[in-house]
Amino acid sequence: MKAVSTACRTSPDGRRIVSGLWDKTVRVWDAESGAQLAILRGHKDYVHSVSYSPDGRRIVSADYNTVRVWDAESGECIEVIEGKGDAVAIAAGPESFAFHALTRDQETIIEDFCTAHLVARFPEVLDHIVTHPNGRTWAGSIINRLYILTLEGGNEIRNDHERDSKETASNTIERTRMRWWQFW
Repeated sequence: MKAVSTACRTSPDGRRIVSGLWDKTVRVWDAESGAQLAILRGHKDYVHSVSYSPDGRRIVSADYNTVRVWDAESGECIEVIEGKGDAVAIAAGPESFAFHALTRDQETIIEDFCTAHLVARFPEVLDHIVTHPNGRTWAGSIINRLYILTLEGGNEIRNDHERDSKETASNTIERTRMRWWQFW
């Protein structure tokens, strides 16, 4: 029985294709020959989102409970992030985005990418989260509603990860607020 593909993405150099499948695996393919090069296992639910990092060294895959970061060369899982999030933004890394959005524990949270400290909360579990290129705005949906979340303030510590982590996290929460819009 063949597995059903639920997501796919090409590598930055165009030589590989990564796919997420209903059978809870991530597969890597040669884009020219179509040969399967690797099967990455570890997800507990079907994989709905996949991406390569901009440099092609990492593959990121997401199911409905975790986001996994893989070494693209060895296929080793190098990080497991609890929650559901935007695989494309997580693959881009902190060089591109200082924050990432995840759904966890019946809410959507915004975390500092490098420290994983909480920056903001939204009291709903959003599906299909995508990150705006500005790195401070996210869109997601709940059934028939679209939400847009935007962080405001806190700019002075956006890329400052050299301070004590606890001080940075508390300063971020105090100086940052989140606004959201709902559309039907």
